[in-house]
Amino acid sequence: MDDLDESIQSHRQAIQRTPEDHPEFAGRLCKIVEALRLRYRRTREIEDLQESIQIQRRVVQLTPKDHPDFAAKLNDLGGMLLLRVEGTRKSEGLEESIQICRQVVQLTPKDHPDHSPRLDNLAVAYQVLYERTRKTDDLKQAIQILRQSAQLTPKDHPDFEGRLNNLANVLGQLCRRTQQTDDIDEAIDNSRQALKGISETHPEFARWLDGLQQLFQLRYKQTGDIDNLEEAIRLARQAVQSTPKDDPDLEILQSNLEDVLQLEYKRTAGSRPFHPSETRIHVIGEPQDIQGRFFQR
Repeated sequence: MDDLDESIQSHRQAIQRTPEDHPEFAGRLCKIVEALRLRYRRTREIEDLQESIQIQRRVVQLTPKDHPDFAAKLNDLGGMLLLRVEGTRKSEGLEESIQICRQVVQLTPKDHPDHSPRLDNLAVAYQVLYERTRKTDDLKQAIQILRQSAQLTPKDHPDFEGRLNNLANVLGQLCRRTQQTDDIDEAIDNSRQALKGISETHPEFARWLDGLQQLFQLRYKQTGDIDNLEEAIRLARQAVQSTPKDDPDLEILQSNLEDVLQLEYKRTAGSRPFHPSETRIHVIGEPQDIQGRFFQR
């Protein structure tokens, strides 16, 4: 951390010595923004994020709107504002973040490689808004944007399956609110397609399996169709089996398996005692990193 603190101090001094009309002034601002964001990720000190937002605003102001990097710099500002919303649990800056993300999408041609990632960012912003408002229209807006992002992504693109899985997850959220079977059917189809496109060694494999089993579990609760419950159990077992015993997500996956087995025992009216030890399945493989939601730059 001492090296990072020293780096930030060095950047401050360089900025102080550089006139605003100097061609390298904006670049030096960008360097201190990056350093402050890095320190925020390590310490979670909101002051660093606040300062990085303030400086990034200045970077955007200094960048001509017809500059090829203008949209990228604006995108960074939108991401920082959204990061502050999630870090502070306050809604300050959320509407501005959405407006900025929408502007960035509008500035990015559809054939640009960053168009879909920037659509994803806008969808994330609407998901965060939904978490605050609980309005289904906000969630539907996120889904519409994620559908567009997936449709614009070639099937052989490395992010195609991830975008399908993200869409499936948000459709599942909507279904839990609306109980519409069309939503859950689309979610399951997308989740299945996403899983078919990755290998069992993929770092997200077990997590995506668990997401799919939760969708089948949801459809079982909606329809009462036992086939959905049996498929949920099969997928939940597979998710546990494919997870190494030292993986931090294993306990959650085992708990989710236990939950779906409880549904089966309730369905059969408790014909025999249920014991949680039945969910403790032997696990194999190497540790895998599981990544959560993130704002793409």
